[in-house]
Amino acid sequence: MNNRLNFDFDTTQAVIRKIGAIDGFNSRWEATVQKESVYLKDLRRIALLKNTWAATKMTGGNLNEAEVEWVIKSAKKNRLESREEQIAAGYYETLNIVLNQYKTLQTTEQNILTLHDQLLQFDEQERLQKGQYKTEANPLYAIYPDGTKRELFKTADPKQVNNDLKTAIAWLKQVLEQKTIHPLLAIGAFQYEFLCIHPFQSGNGRLSRLLTILLSLQNGYTFMYSAAFEQAIENKRLDYFKALRNSQKHRGTEKEIIGEWMLFFLETLESLTMQLDEKYRKWQTPGNYLSERQKKVKEYIGKHQPVKAGDLQKALPEILLSNLRKDLQYLVNAKEIEKIGTLKSTIYIAAEK
Repeated sequence: MNNRLNFDFDTTQAVIRKIGAIDGFNSRWEATVQKESVYLKDLRRIALLKNTWAATKMTGGNLNEAEVEWVIKSAKKNRLESREEQIAAGYYETLNIVLNQYKTLQTTEQNILTLHDQLLQFDEQERLQKGQYKTEANPLYAIYPDGTKRELFKTADPKQVNNDLKTAIAWLKQVLEQKTIHPLLAIGAFQYEFLCIHPFQSGNGRLSRLLTILLSLQNGYTFMYSAAFEQAIENKRLDYFKALRNSQKHRGTEKEIIGEWMLFFLETLESLTMQLDEKYRKWQTPGNYLSERQKKVKEYIGKHQPVKAGDLQKALPEILLSNLRKDLQYLVNAKEIEKIGTLKSTIYIAAEK
């Protein structure tokens, strides 16, 4: 697989620049994680929702974000009638596994099979296929925004899947352990190889992106925990399909150089870092980033000042006391409100702008 990374001069220079930008942002993000846990929790919740919505859309689904949010909240309690809902619920559950267990969840053949089983756990149409390698040929199809489908290329023969995937996993493990190439190059190349093999009858695209998130987190790219990677792919799906098709057209020959795919992959990650950087800068500016709950607390204080914490607790009983205290501290730090007094005599007023 290393031969596929023999890029031309211009591609190599672009790859170096993009990796440098991503690594530089990731170092800054590490410091952010240590300081701004309240903000990050909300950002991660939003990313989880957007990733689930985009994954459903990539399969041709038409659920909006509100409908996806309902699925997320009710998957374990209600029957999911439509396949779109089943796909959304399976993706959400599997992404949660990746985010919560990435420190111990190794990229092994068995774990990939298990993740596929989880991904299709609610999918009644694919219940006999989950966690099992494909048994029939499954060309890679591009599903365009208008719902049309187009075959991009043939994927691995079902008889070759087991051997091909084992080879790809072994290569990934070797280059990451020996640090012979940059981890982002290894992750991008593995995602490409996984898509070309297309080891399962269904769910390959979603699983490839979940594995990319998993590998990124395991290699220190913690910003991926808060990034809408799936949505970034969905937003550029035409470029995604084009990069895959053009890189794969010389599959199995010495001309199979995946520079176009790698640039697309790195550009996608770089766009995520720029989005997160912008969101963080806005949050650092007082008043630019408040959750709906925090806006409600601030609005009440503005209308009824001076206000004690007890007054807020009575007026907004739907907010847990522990969350109310966090919101008050957040608003004080962001200079949205002012705190006067100490202990039981503490009151809050709107900050002067």
